[in-house]
Amino acid sequence: MADKIIDPFTNIDLRQLPAADPSNDPIFLSNLQALNVGQGGGNVFRADKQGIWLGGKTFDVANFSVTMDGAMTANSFNVVGGTYNSAASGARVRIFPDANTGIQVIDDTGADVFKCLIGGDNVGDVLIGDYGNDKGILWDKSAAVLNVKGS
Repeated sequence: MADKIIDPFTNIDLRQLPAADPSNDPIFLSNLQALNVGQGGGNVFRADKQGIWLGGKTFDVANFSVTMDGAMTANSFNVVGGTYNSAASGARVRIFPDANTGIQVIDDTGADVFKCLIGGDNVGDVLIGDYGNDKGILWDKSAAVLNVKGS
């Protein structure tokens, strides 16, 4: 009997898929070239050799996509209870690195370049540069004062 070709970009009956060995957990469809879940151009989840995507008929116009190399593109995102680091070390941007910091920019020596506080006793304060060592700026929200140290 010839192999049946299944077009993954149409609605298929899962009973048409080849029978899987129940001793294998999980089941891998190693020869599947693409996957489509949902109907309509933008109301769909798809995956193929480019990566995965949502909200677009094709990968290049999707609202959300991730390449096979892990590069993510999103029209918007909402971080809830998580953190973000643009790099593990060196110069980087951090979002919610601790309970009191919203956004932090660090230079190649590990020093703060910019920091916005969202928690603790200094909510709303913004630091630019190395204010603690007299070379920076502090917006003190509670005092409504902008302090500059250094020349």
